[in-house]
Amino acid sequence: MSLLTFFTTIEDAYYYYFQAKGISDTKNGRVIKQRHLRTAILLGWVAVDDAMACWIQEAKIVWPRDCKGPRSFPKIRLVFGQLGLPPPDKSEFDLHREIRNEITHPSGSSERALTLTEVGDALAYCKRLMKTMYPHLVVREQWVQALK
Repeated sequence: MSLLTFFTTIEDAYYYYFQAKGISDTKNGRVIKQRHLRTAILLGWVAVDDAMACWIQEAKIVWPRDCKGPRSFPKIRLVFGQLGLPPPDKSEFDLHREIRNEITHPSGSSERALTLTEVGDALAYCKRLMKTMYPHLVVREQWVQALK
């Protein structure tokens, strides 16, 4: 019997990412492209949070005190520890999470323009975290890439 795992939030993140890739480079297009890239980042991290919550629930584990609250890295570290794996590199995690944090907690200065490369890298990182928890994760963007 095959086991496949599917999270619609990571699918939605890639949907907005691919929409941004196809938007024209006009004044209005640049605004829409940035909106799509920001949405892709937010959905990518929501997908990681969803995967962690599902994994913890399936493992019948209660979050310890240091894992409660909005901070994600302690939760990731706990899940990886339960899987018998070393935690992901904190600096790489912070690099990708910082993009999300700049969107959700703006500093008041002008918004930084996101690039397709950095958003693609962030989504790949989110997907990598999810695949560690769910090795049979299926993401349709892989099918699209295979057809090219």
